[in-house]
Amino acid sequence: MEEQAQCAVRSGDWKLVVQYDGYGELNFVFNLQRDIGERNDLAWSPQGQAVARRLRPLLDAWGAQEIAAVSVLSCRSTTGNVQS
Repeated sequence: MEEQAQCAVRSGDWKLVVQYDGYGELNFVFNLQRDIGERNDLAWSPQGQAVARRLRPLLDAWGAQEIAAVSVLSCRSTTGNVQS
């Protein structure tokens, strides 16, 4: 079974979910005001595509911050000093 990872970002009524697997990624877009159960994926609609283009940079920026934080933590020695 392939491992999957999933990240999401929400802005107002809109939520972008990006699911990663061993072959690429899938985008899902939901309007939470109209679809709180996240059953109606709007990623392929013109409005959903516009929302994904607007929210994706937010998700990417968050991911870059998380990767940087993990990198710093993994470089810490047992004394808590960052190793060069």
